[in-house]
Amino acid sequence: MALTSVDDNVIGPKPPPKGEAQFMDNCLLDDPSQIVPHVHVARRDLKAPASGIIPLIGFWISEFRTRERARSEIIAVADSGIDTGHHALRHHGAGLATATRSYRTDNSINDVTGHGTHVAVSLVGEGDSTDFGTIKGVVPKAQLHFQVVWSIPPAVGSAQILIRPSAMLATDPGAAGTTTTMLTVLDDAYNQGARIHSNSWGKGIRQRPGGAPGQMEQNFYTAYSADIDQAMLNHRDLLVIFSAGNDGEVPTPNNRQIGSAAAAKNCITVGACETSHTTSFDSARSVDTTRGRVRLQYKFDSTQPIGNFNNVIGFSSVGPTRDDPGTVPPTHPRIKPDVVAPGTCIYSGKTSDPAFQFFPTIAAPANPNTTGFRRDERWMFRSGSSQAAPLVAGCCSRIRVHLRQRLGDFIPAALVKAILVNGAEPINPALVTASRGRALAPRPLPNGVAGFGRVNLVNSLLCIKDSTKGGFFPPQLTTSPPVNVMTAAGQTTPVRITIPKRGLTLKVTMCYTDPPCPMPGPPFNLVNVLNLYYTEPGGTRKYANTHTSIPDGMNNVQRIIVERINPGTYDFIVTCDTFVSNQEFFVAWTAS
Repeated sequence: MALTSVDDNVIGPKPPPKGEAQFMDNCLLDDPSQIVPHVHVARRDLKAPASGIIPLIGFWISEFRTRERARSEIIAVADSGIDTGHHALRHHGAGLATATRSYRTDNSINDVTGHGTHVAVSLVGEGDSTDFGTIKGVVPKAQLHFQVVWSIPPAVGSAQILIRPSAMLATDPGAAGTTTTMLTVLDDAYNQGARIHSNSWGKGIRQRPGGAPGQMEQNFYTAYSADIDQAMLNHRDLLVIFSAGNDGEVPTPNNRQIGSAAAAKNCITVGACETSHTTSFDSARSVDTTRGRVRLQYKFDSTQPIGNFNNVIGFSSVGPTRDDPGTVPPTHPRIKPDVVAPGTCIYSGKTSDPAFQFFPTIAAPANPNTTGFRRDERWMFRSGSSQAAPLVAGCCSRIRVHLRQRLGDFIPAALVKAILVNGAEPINPALVTASRGRALAPRPLPNGVAGFGRVNLVNSLLCIKDSTKGGFFPPQLTTSPPVNVMTAAGQTTPVRITIPKRGLTLKVTMCYTDPPCPMPGPPFNLVNVLNLYYTEPGGTRKYANTHTSIPDGMNNVQRIIVERINPGTYDFIVTCDTFVSNQEFFVAWTAS
């Protein structure tokens, strides 16, 4: 409801310092309408060669202050292994080898599958390519702490994850026989200075108990999930990212596949949408007989139309979560994925390991060029939610860098997540499958296909960089007592936002780091329940996520979108409806 006065709770950072370059001019983009992080490793627009390749849109924020802080950012990647000698990682120097930790019994770091090298170069790489010229990752100035958490596979696609949860349960996948826990891996990375932790692995589906071999079902919130939530509660400035998985075309009883690690409440779970460059669909290669699916295989092809980044890829695993075992559909599903990012034909580093095995298994010969022609054997195209996750990790690091300019070095993970989700672009969550025929009817966001939408970094950064178009709450982290901590059930906190002119679309996002669910469960719900709402002019409450007068009560990230809002000052209310322990929360908003 519009108010007549404004107090100190108005959210938003101070204006940029005098003389600082205009933010939009620093993005090096020709078309601001295309501002999305959908080009894996491009620092700037790639020039179209004579073959007719459509230029790819990249971005790099080049302010001096931002670059200096980016160099002190440390991002952890836990994956299959790494080619520390890859030329796109050489700018990290000899320190990269010492910053790599192996959890294999022989302490080896070699990357037989090539998976880890590919995601690492997408994130922090910088090198030349005879195909496309200079290629840069999302944050090439950041430092990398790499953790080898996959075994060396005896056959293609047979690598095992060398991490177990703190408490092995029947619903937890594999990892028996290892003493390395999820908490250990996250704690190790944090102690090395990492504040972003990127993971492109998981086990969202499992063999259905009592079912025929190959009959799969969605996994639950497991002890892996609880470890992730606990680590982020222990370290409030540690943000964990997980890929949603590539099982979207695996039949399950509820047609959902996101579970285990990717079902953690506090992490950012990333699904995959198409990439906006030229791709073809090779039907001869769209065959994968494992688990009863026909999997869509993308191939880079300069003769074909560009992809549509508003399409979610059919192989991208679908939510919401399955939080009540034995109940189909679940009675308390949480929204996952959180966001989607491009995951088709991502051009990034190829391992030089002589035992390289292309991953995942496909029916065609295991030749990297089956994903798209290229001349430079140091690079390759790959597709999957695995490729989307490091792009989002890099965007989160960018957000952290800008927040550090305003708030100092301690940046709560929930604030970064709120800002990222708030900027996500609403999309029509059509699913493109091997037949190119299955499409879901439009549904309001958030949902279990696209989450809160496609990541748009510049939209997110408006919360920090332009006080006339966005802000965050609390604007400072040093207030005493803190204004963003719930200490009792029934407590409410108003967040006041001023809209300067007509015709704007207001997005407001609340996020908090909830304690882990008690294990072994069920149910696997929120521990502290916070909700976000505003009151319409007629007096009706409108709650985040549900778009109705009914509170969400199930998700610790909630967003309200108000289109064509009238000018004025509005209170958005955060309520504490269930209280177990003191709960910190954050709010981000944009009006544009």
